Amino acid sequence: QAIKEGVTSIMGGQILDYEAKDILHKGIQQGIQQGELQTYINLVKDGLLTINEAAKRLNMDESKFQKYL
Repeated sequence: QAIKEGVTSIMGGQILDYEAKDILHKGIQQGIQQGELQTYINLVKDGLLTINEAAKRLNMDESKFQKYL
């Protein structure tokens, strides 16, 4: 307890959380990107968007998008 209070007073308690927060934020961002990709894949498969339109909306090369199909 005393060590924890000492570290908190010296380091502000925030530095110890940065790596974990970075990992969390990167994971959230990756999840969002995968969800968007899957949504556009489904829209193309359902015939509601062309491959070209989906790739443009994802800021991705058409050939790269086709690999996900």
